[in-house]
Amino acid sequence: MLINPHSFPPHLRPILAVLLACLACLSAALAEPLPPKPDGYLYDPAHWLDPATADSISRQLETNERASSNQILVALIPALPENTALEDFCFRTFQFWAPGQKGKDNGAVLFIFQKDRRARIEVGYGLEPVLPDGLAGSIIREKIAPALKENDPAGAVRAGVSAIIQATRSEYKGTGQTNADNFLQRHPALTAALVGILLLMLAIWSHTGDTVYQRAGRFVFYNIFDLFRLILFALLSGASGGKFKGGGGRSGGGGASGSW
Repeated sequence: MLINPHSFPPHLRPILAVLLACLACLSAALAEPLPPKPDGYLYDPAHWLDPATADSISRQLETNERASSNQILVALIPALPENTALEDFCFRTFQFWAPGQKGKDNGAVLFIFQKDRRARIEVGYGLEPVLPDGLAGSIIREKIAPALKENDPAGAVRAGVSAIIQATRSEYKGTGQTNADNFLQRHPALTAALVGILLLMLAIWSHTGDTVYQRAGRFVFYNIFDLFRLILFALLSGASGGKFKGGGGRSGGGGASGSW
């Protein structure tokens, strides 16, 4: 039954709004928990894939993001939660993980549920023209399901990932970086400012006097300076190294499901 707020007296409407907000929070809390946001391109909590295969697939997906800006993930989930519809669970997980760049919505997730023997490719809005439902379905039927029937999860994931990349690689152009590349490398002006502050701190420290109080102050200042230096070094260190950071992409429920 729908509740019309305007049917309530004006002085009761704020109370109604609070009650509805509490009800929404309660409903969210009672809903089936979603998988946590992954820190890599491959979510495999049960370690279904061997480490070498998992690393190879993760690197392939990272390279793909650098080249195309598309964010493609693989989720190997032991079992679909009870009394949960496959399409709904995958859609909500996609929205929570948010693969794909904001505004482009160029993300996709390959879900495989081992115990249920079911799979789904959930597609973001921006990739639907090149990865329509029909093609997503054929990838599951022709590339993924045959390998899974032979108890070859590594072959299934490799084939599925390669087919999705092949279908989507030319839709967008990448920048050579990923969303997970460190923040300061993508903001050179801020990096220069932080380095300048670090040098200024070093200059101030080097000109402190030599009284007892000045030595104590210099000791505290040096420790702050050293901590700042370590933080800056950590922020400037390398690229993402297989890490994943969602870009805010959305899905309209496009994609396909299948079984084996």
